[in-house]
Amino acid sequence: MTHFRATHVECRAIGEEVGEQARREGLDRCTAGGMAAPVVASLLLLGLIVAGGQAAGPLWAVLVLAAGYCNVVLAFVGHDAAHGAYSPNRAANELAGMWSLAHSFTTLRGFRALHQAHHRHTGFDEDPTGDSPRHLGQVNLISYCLFILVPLGFPLFVVLPSWLGGFGYQPHVFPPEERAGIRFNCLFVLAHQAAFYGLASWLGGPSGPGFALAGFVCGLWLTTMMNALAHAGVQTYTDCRLCNTRTIRSGRLLGLMTANGGYHVEHHLLPHVPWYHLPRLHALIRERGGSAFVGESYLGLHLTMASRYARGGAR
Repeated sequence: MTHFRATHVECRAIGEEVGEQARREGLDRCTAGGMAAPVVASLLLLGLIVAGGQAAGPLWAVLVLAAGYCNVVLAFVGHDAAHGAYSPNRAANELAGMWSLAHSFTTLRGFRALHQAHHRHTGFDEDPTGDSPRHLGQVNLISYCLFILVPLGFPLFVVLPSWLGGFGYQPHVFPPEERAGIRFNCLFVLAHQAAFYGLASWLGGPSGPGFALAGFVCGLWLTTMMNALAHAGVQTYTDCRLCNTRTIRSGRLLGLMTANGGYHVEHHLLPHVPWYHLPRLHALIRERGGSAFVGESYLGLHLTMASRYARGGAR
């Protein structure tokens, strides 16, 4: 654990320094390799469906896990696109975001509105994504298992609202002027899913759609395990991004397999920085004192928090 013993005023000064250095280093620039990520992940996913449709036993499970990680990468690329961090071209951002998030059955415009509200209200009860102190204070061991291990949290707090936002749900989160765009995204997701599972059936045979569904569920579980505790057990009722968010550092391989999804402090500090520059951003923060909540292990964090929830720890 890296501790930062300073006031939030000092934290903000560090954040400004890091932001200035990041701009000097061009960490907000998109690269061709980064923009190729959703194409590579999609093609790899289709290749896995071909192999998985014919596999059985342990090999099938390994291929499902690989497909799950492909879905994780697509989810985080879609997340970057929602921030305009996929490409400097707005149309490319929209297309990549719609395509990538459709694999998670999530609408781009609905997700973007929801996620922007999350960034505006991180650490406060107004956060609509389930990461608010009010939500986290209601978690016990049973709901922790249901929301994270099953996992029901991501579908209930992200996927479903990203659809309902187009039909008058939470108008303070989903502006009325966004509803038509969200409904169009709903149609895109349905068409994408129909085409994807039809292609899975053609490529993988009768077992192809089942394999694709297993890969989706695995990716959903992995994404939830990575992000569910990004704001649990940290300082709340403060807008200090170094203290109200948690990072789990990844090695290069895991970072590539998860699109550096564990670097959450870094993302909240500079949301427009693409996922492949987050490790460098993490290094810049550490050079200036670190942040309050940096962990080394997803498993260790989940065991710690499960123990706290079992004892009735609110946050």
